[in-house]
Amino acid sequence: MIDNSSLKRFAERATELLVRLGQEPDPALARAYDELLFKDLYDVIRRRGVLLAMRASESTVGGVWLPRVQPGDLDAVALDATVGALERARRTADRFDPSRGDGASWALGAAGFAYIDAVRDFYLTRRKGEAVTTEPAELGEISDAAVSTASPERIAETRAALVDALGRLTSDERYVILAQAQYGMSYSEIATYRFGSPLETKKVDRLLQNARRKLVDAERAWNAEP
Repeated sequence: MIDNSSLKRFAERATELLVRLGQEPDPALARAYDELLFKDLYDVIRRRGVLLAMRASESTVGGVWLPRVQPGDLDAVALDATVGALERARRTADRFDPSRGDGASWALGAAGFAYIDAVRDFYLTRRKGEAVTTEPAELGEISDAAVSTASPERIAETRAALVDALGRLTSDERYVILAQAQYGMSYSEIATYRFGSPLETKKVDRLLQNARRKLVDAERAWNAEP
């Protein structure tokens, strides 16, 4: 059982915001709702993702088949799922009934669907039985020859290099890199979502610089290989 008690402290405020969003889809209210829940919801989703990743090569969530998430991909998947969950929660705010639950639980409920979508989109899988693999022979069957002329061996080597590069980063470094590169977040937005204060921009900058140096070192090491 994943501990989601950290979200309960935001229940009252999240409920208030969600009720107002159901009445008036104001961007300022949407931003306030996201900023309130983002960090703790991300942590809950990522912990759930870790447990699923420790299972066999495939897993199910609510009876829905999913490919196994590789450890190096967890941060990106969790970030996508968190963004998706909050978007889904806000989009359905007009159906929210505060007598049946709070605004934080509403977002957590949306996280299950968002996680499934995030994993499938990340690995470009939709139908049961489509497995993502790092075996060179099977990668050749998955890769699209119309858009890629790389050999299956080269694809496998590239993926291994990417996993190694991400493995050099701390969880905070992976988070800030993904938040900026994937979502174009500002330093203050990253600081708010990750550390709970928009004033932690120096910390964000330091993490980004460290992450970039590590990624450059990883690229140099890969290029130096015969």
